[in-house]
Amino acid sequence: MTQKPRILIIGIGGGGMNAVRRMKEVGIPNAVDYIVIGTDHLSQRRCIKEGIPYYELGDLAGATDPCQMYPSRRPEFYKALAERAEKEIGDIIDYHFKRATFRSVKKLKDRIKGCIYGQAIGDALGLGTEFMTRAEVAANYPDRLERYEQIVQDSHRRRWWRGSWTDDTDMMLCIARARRNNHFDLQAVAHNFVRWFNGNPLGIGRHTFNVLCMRDYLNNPIEASKIMWQISGCDSAANGGLMRTSIMGTSPTVNENEVADICRLTHYDPRCTGSCVIVVNIIQNLIFKEHQPSPSEILPIANTYDTRIAEYIELAASAQSLDELSVDDESMGYTLKTLAVALWSLWHCNSFHEGLTAVVNSGGDADTNAAVACAILGAKYGFSEIPGYYADNLLGTLELETIYNDTIADIGNKTNRQH
Repeated sequence: MTQKPRILIIGIGGGGMNAVRRMKEVGIPNAVDYIVIGTDHLSQRRCIKEGIPYYELGDLAGATDPCQMYPSRRPEFYKALAERAEKEIGDIIDYHFKRATFRSVKKLKDRIKGCIYGQAIGDALGLGTEFMTRAEVAANYPDRLERYEQIVQDSHRRRWWRGSWTDDTDMMLCIARARRNNHFDLQAVAHNFVRWFNGNPLGIGRHTFNVLCMRDYLNNPIEASKIMWQISGCDSAANGGLMRTSIMGTSPTVNENEVADICRLTHYDPRCTGSCVIVVNIIQNLIFKEHQPSPSEILPIANTYDTRIAEYIELAASAQSLDELSVDDESMGYTLKTLAVALWSLWHCNSFHEGLTAVVNSGGDADTNAAVACAILGAKYGFSEIPGYYADNLLGTLELETIYNDTIADIGNKTNRQH
């Protein structure tokens, strides 16, 4: 498990806090935890105010005279400090490292749970406006759609209970159940897809349906997917691969080839694989590094797969609103459109709730758009920042809890083996 590095700063005359301040100026504070050992009362007050552990240098060295703390007056001070460092300072460092590790693990778990629940919540609420234009959304939800019980019960939506997720999260769970040692067994995922497909699921996309219908699919699923893509004239880039991929970002060690192959189990187009790799990369960064990738960091990944992806990344970065993405037009099920919506939410929304309601009330392929966007936002803000209503009234949370607990256990086992 990736942990933040910790910096022990020993300073004289306010030097410890000055060092922390300088690190903040150059952008280090989000990457490390600090422990300051110093002599300056102003530093002590500032450390306490900012929650930075502070210890008095003289106390630690056993000094009885404040003058002993200054090397120009009493060099013996440092000798005393060195003699005591192995035990007292060592104990202090060990104590705070353990505390920092606990805080880091707690935050990591919160972000993983946020990602898993975010996917399902976005999917379930997004069903309420799936396939609607903005005008239809406004007509059906004049006060905006924000709660499951508002979802209209027309011929499409009444097939699900309010608060239920759709095929997007069903297929995400198929991938989650194939997790092995922080990787995902490709053949197991394919078998899980077929088992789910044979249960006559609701809402399955046309492209996914066609691929899973192929007679010899399980003998070579990626080849079957490639054949179906070729039949389409190599121009089928639906968002069915992207909608289910978020769970792979909860692994610290999964690699992009693995992500691309699981996408190719049904969606072979390079725009689809590139979309999936980008989303997993973002979620991994948010969960394990607390880092939000910028457009400039994502563009090289995109260009590795298909240069057509770049246009949508740039649009997501520059758009002031989702209106500029034409979310509800005829290409609403296009993988790059869903990717752009998710990226726009990441870079422009200041909370999970803001992103969820913005995407859902834009219509189009809203359940998939919201599933992907809210998985990312859940990883960014954490489960603790998702308004309680959405998880409390979501159906199927027992299954999500099982996946979450299995994920945490798998990461823990990996960490234990490394150490």
